This record gives sequence, structure tokens and C-alpha cells, in this order.
Amino acid sequence: MPQRLLYTPRTAGFALEVHGRSLLASHEQIVNILRSRLGQAHGDLLASPKPDAEGVAWSTALSGDAVLASTLPPEERDKLDKRAQRLLNDIRGLGQQLAAEGSAAQMVGQMIERAAQLPSGDWLYSVGGKPVLVLWGHADAAQPPVPPVAPPAAAPAPAAAAAVPAAAAAAPDPAMDAAIKSLEPAAGTAAAAAAPSAAPPARRRWLWALLLLPLLAALLFFGLRGCQDQAAPADDLSARLGEAQARNKALEDEIARKKAQAPQFMCVRPSPEPPVAAASAPEPEASAPVAAASEPEPPVSQAEAPKADPYDALKKRVAGAGRNCADLQRLSKDALLRAKDPRAAPLRQDITEALKTHCSDNLIKEAKNMCPGQRPAELAPELALVFDASGSMGFSLNASDEEIRQLAQLDAMRGMMRQFGLGQAVPGIDINRVRREPTRMTAARQAALTMVRRAPSDANIGLVLVEDCPAARSAGFYPPGRRGELAGIVQGIQPRGGTPLADGIARAGRMVDGVKREALMVVVTDGRESCGRDPCAEAAALMRAKPHLKINVVDITGTGAGNCVAQIGRGRVFTARNADEVAAMTRQASQEAMGPANCSRP
Repeated sequence: MPQRLLYTPRTAGFALEVHGRSLLASHEQIVNILRSRLGQAHGDLLASPKPDAEGVAWSTALSGDAVLASTLPPEERDKLDKRAQRLLNDIRGLGQQLAAEGSAAQMVGQMIERAAQLPSGDWLYSVGGKPVLVLWGHADAAQPPVPPVAPPAAAPAPAAAAAVPAAAAAAPDPAMDAAIKSLEPAAGTAAAAAAPSAAPPARRRWLWALLLLPLLAALLFFGLRGCQDQAAPADDLSARLGEAQARNKALEDEIARKKAQAPQFMCVRPSPEPPVAAASAPEPEASAPVAAASEPEPPVSQAEAPKADPYDALKKRVAGAGRNCADLQRLSKDALLRAKDPRAAPLRQDITEALKTHCSDNLIKEAKNMCPGQRPAELAPELALVFDASGSMGFSLNASDEEIRQLAQLDAMRGMMRQFGLGQAVPGIDINRVRREPTRMTAARQAALTMVRRAPSDANIGLVLVEDCPAARSAGFYPPGRRGELAGIVQGIQPRGGTPLADGIARAGRMVDGVKREALMVVVTDGRESCGRDPCAEAAALMRAKPHLKINVVDITGTGAGNCVAQIGRGRVFTARNADEVAAMTRQASQEAMGPANCSRP
């Protein structure tokens, strides 16, 4: 079953088209061609899109953990990125090859080549260790791409299509459908075999035809004449040959003149004749203005006609939206609002004020889907980390339950011997084995540091340490400017005593808002409450008071201790049994507070 990777709003990028056809609508055909021409990995690289009115949901049929490449360790990220770039280069090369195969294949070649285009941002995922791209076939939203190059002049259909209105050009194109069908796996091999024998450019063939045609005509003429009259005098033959040579010379002169007017192998249409040529007409100077004035619609006036201001149109749409929250939210994602234009800021403010006045609850929920700078600073989601620093976090992630039980018995026995003055020499298990790396503390600490560093530049982060009974310890609530200080505190956490989990949840709940802005609490723990309070009751009290608070739990070793907390807290439990899973599950548990994938990071 396909697993979902990401949902991108319409403002994340400009969806590319070729010959009026959306690349996303042709995903299946593109992937079929890639797999038949290049291989399975090339087809798997492009995530499957499911567009709707608001954006695109991206998924993949690959199995395994799906992780954003930018969150991987540097060595893994570089290896994945290099592999993805090799696959993209292969895809671009195939697009260029198909473009040289003929007019029909050229459209498909453009389609495949543009499928390898991506907007700026982080769009690469690792799925089971394999590279997968979302938002392929898009350009940056603020800079729409240049329209695709028209197919060669040898195909009559594109010339007519140039005059068709934009709405009609988006209709289904039989030529494109036939081109795609001819290149899909059933006929892919034959098309690939034919590629090396591509014909020379049309203009070159035309020039050779002009040069050879007179010679062929002369040979045919004289051959026929020789059959009819072999006794023709030599001087008559010489005269005819001279006439043929003269005609050939005239054709050569004509070719030379045309070559001088326009280069032989230009890829674009040459510029029109300069206006000086018109001045050489024998008309009097005084009559020139009169002739120009008599033109009904001079081309100059058309080129200088004022264009409609898109910001004026957007302003009218904002006014027309009124109190419709869905329309206002759609308008808040318009690409024009992200542009560095002085007219964008007041429009953003107008939409924000309208949402605050009429749709405050919707605006609070929508803020987590916006990047810093797009959303009001007072609506940026808050994040609270409840970190289990109890003694059991010092155990190895690889230690078995039996080893941990034996260690507890050994500690109790040693305590009794110290009490009675009997010394410390007690046979037992290897303590170093039970506390070997990676320990639960080491893995959780590294995952928490990654979360702090990935947090949006406008997010406040609170830290609560669950380290000993009877109560947890609030380590502070840190604005973005103190992010480095918070990272230093996390790096210094060490395992200590008991597990006052309930008090830790209560203290973290008091740190965040959860009423006028969204808040996410991430609880990282390996055990149950050991100080006599009820974590589930504390979570229920917070949910009643804070409607925009969610609690996710990272359950190290799968104890099930936080299941009720996550269920009551409108969140999820993420179970982790090794160091890699601790990092991945902490990343997933905090993802809702991180904003869209294309946001810049601090």
C-alpha cells in the first residue's frame, strides 16, 4: 500500500506543463517510459502525485522508513543526494535523446526533461534507503518557467496550436497521447534502437537537394536525349551543358544569398528586417507619417498597452472573499504574497486581519502550515519537550530485560552488604555490558538536539526534565534567540533517579499557550511513572483547558507507558527500539511544529 510522504500547497511551486499537458497528470506514462528505457530506480525516483484544489499529496510505493534527506546524518545525506543526482542526470539525458528522435518524440522528450526540474528547497526523501523526490516537475512559484519550445516546423499541428487560446491549449492533445503511447514499454525498445540513426537537420537536407537537383535533371535530360538522337552534334551538346551549368550557378548564387540573410543552423526564428529597409522605399518623406497614421492598430500601440495589475486583481478577490474562511485561507497561500514586492505586505496584513476577525480558530490551525515570515509571529506554534532523565535511561538500548533485572538485584545486594559492612565483592553480571553504548540517554539526547536545531526560526521551545522524585524540573522556555543555550543544556543531560512523568507533563502544559496558538508537547521516555501521580489525569486536565494542544509520545523500548497520554492528548505513540528508530520517531513526533518542508531553517 502506498505510504504518504508530504502534502505541498499550491504556493510551494509552479506546476510545469508541456504542450498544454500537466506533467503530474502524465506521471504514470513518464514512469513507464523511465522504467523501460533506464530502469526501476529511475521510475521509483518520482513520487506519485495526487493533486486537489489546495495542493498535491505525494506518496510512494516503496516500503521502509520515509525520512526527509536534510535530517539524515551528513554522510548518509551526501550519499543519497549523489545517487538522486545520477538518476536525474540519466532522466535529463533521456529527455534530450528523445527530443532528437522526431517531432512526436520531441514533445515526450521535453516532458521527461522537465520532470527532472525542481524548485528551490528540500524535496528529497530517503524511503528504505532509496531516493524519492516530491514536487518534481515544478519551478519556483515566484518565477514561472519559459514556455516550452515549439515542435519542429515539419509537424503542421504546432503551428496551428500557436493561435489557439490558452484555455483550448489545455484540452487533451491526441498528438501528445500518440507520442507517449509510442514510447511506453510496448514500443520503447524499437524507439530506442532507432535513436542512433536520427536524420540530419531539415535545412541541411534541403540545401543538398537544391545542389543535387540540377545535376540529376541534367543527367536525366541528356540520357533521354542520347537515346533519342545519338547523332546530335557536339556543339549542340556543349550548348545545352553550358545552359545547365548557368542554371546551376544561378541556384548556387540564390543559396548563398539566403545563407547570408539567415544563419544555416539557427535554433530560433531570425529577427525581422531592420526598419531602415522600409525607409528605402521611393515614397516622399512627408507621406510617411500619413501612411503610418492610416494604420488602424499600429503594432507599437499594442506592445505598449498597459497590462492588468495582478495585485489589484488579488485585492478584489480578498474583498470578495468577505467572511468565507476557506476562500481567505486559499488566498493566504497565493504566490504573489510571497514575492518581494511592496504591495504584498499590506495584502498579507488584510488577509491576516480578516482571518483573525472571522476565522480565528481556522487561522490558528493553518499557521503550522506556513513558513516563518508568512504567518504572524504571535501565531507560530510552540514546542515543549518532556525529557526522561531517570536512571533507567543509562541502560544500553541493546540490553535485554533479563540483564536489567539482574543488575537491579545486584544493586540491591550490594546495598545490603554495604549496610552490614561486608564489602563489595559480589558475583554478578558485567555492568559495563548493561550500560554499553548506545545507551537510551545517548540516543534520546542526540534526537532532541536534532529537533531543537530543525525548529522554525519563530518557534519558542520549552524543556522539562523528568529526572527524580518527587517532581520534575522546568529547565526553561527559550525564544529563537536563545536556541544555542537550549542546545547546550540538552547536550549536558545525564540519567539520575526516578520518573515523575505526570509532574513533567503538567509543568510542560503550563509553559505553552495551546489556546490562542497551537502547541505541541513531545514526551521522550523509557518507563512508567514512579512518583505516585497519574500522567493520564494530568493529560486530560490539559486537554480541557487547552483546545489547541497536542501530546505525542516517543516510547523507547516499547514499554507502553505513554499510550494513554497520547490517546487523551489527541496525539500518537512512536515506538523506538534502537538508536536509528529513536532519531526517526522523535523527528516524526515533532514534525507538526516544524512547518512545511520548503521553509528555510535557522
